[in-house]
Amino acid sequence: MSDGPYKREVEVVQRAIARLRSEGDPRLIAELEEEQRAAATGLEWYGITKGAFERFLASCPLSADTRAALQDGVHAVRVIYGSATR
Repeated sequence: MSDGPYKREVEVVQRAIARLRSEGDPRLIAELEEEQRAAATGLEWYGITKGAFERFLASCPLSADTRAALQDGVHAVRVIYGSATR
């Protein structure tokens, strides 16, 4: 999927993951990676990632930059799924 029509969105999601990794709480990235391992397909992986981003946004103290990156990541996954526009 990274070279397909959603290359930009894939990059946004990857930047959000990198931003999450830079937060001081390593449990967040560990939780995300554990959930991602359950994905059977690439699209499922993005759905799981979006759900984790939304949960972190609702329940975790995050820096403004990380919050913005996760919000962008959620939107990017919506574009991939066709429920939002670029």
